[in-house]
Amino acid sequence: MRVEFWYQLPVTASVDYIMKCALKAEKIGFDGVTHEDHFWVVRVGSGCRPECWTMLTAIAMKTNLKVAPLVVCIPYRPPTLLAKIVTTLDQLTKGRVMLIYGAGWWKEEFEAFGYKWEPDRVRVERTFEAIKLIKRLWTEEN
Repeated sequence: MRVEFWYQLPVTASVDYIMKCALKAEKIGFDGVTHEDHFWVVRVGSGCRPECWTMLTAIAMKTNLKVAPLVVCIPYRPPTLLAKIVTTLDQLTKGRVMLIYGAGWWKEEFEAFGYKWEPDRVRVERTFEAIKLIKRLWTEEN
């Protein structure tokens, strides 16, 4: 059995600092890095929270690390868009992307960015529906 070691990148830091952390993680032998998929704390400057998929793409282009969101909030994007984002990054990285997903938990973030907050049961059901659709998009012919 081979255990993989992953590093959780800083949440609120400049893109330069996050990239330095990723390069250091690769240098010391980590297998992959994760970055949070949250919109909260969107200030410009050193305390910003870079967009998850853009940051992961930049890291993947400068390293050989595996990359993954921790955790991608399915309700924030249409399933077809998320499938396309992950497919593109998978091709760019030659298979070094992992999709880790959830239904979301932070009510204030949902509401602050115009997403409808629904009961846990509803968000979880919709998340499972979205994952089924994404899997179909990845496995079935057009």
